[in-house]
Amino acid sequence: MVEIISSNKKTIYYVKEDSCTCLDFVHRKQRQGLKCKHIIKCFGENINKTLNEIDLLSKLFKPNGLDFDTAYIKIGEYKLKQLIKFGVICKSPIKGEYRFILLE
Repeated sequence: MVEIISSNKKTIYYVKEDSCTCLDFVHRKQRQGLKCKHIIKCFGENINKTLNEIDLLSKLFKPNGLDFDTAYIKIGEYKLKQLIKFGVICKSPIKGEYRFILLE
């Protein structure tokens, strides 16, 4: 579970891959089977749990890494930080720009 502080700095939302305590999720998105912006920010929107995570990472990051914007959208900020922390990916300059690359 991840804690997110709201933009007004007065509310804390508790976010999991499949739930959030924000009003948008509780009253709208959950009923529609959708994710709120907090779930997407933390965990990404396109991680398919039926795929082997290593295969998924290989497909996303090879051959030239993944640009920052795409990585944040597809994987989410929280998971990216975890992947960096555990030495799975790193930031590296490729073709004049910094990209996330998969460490082998």
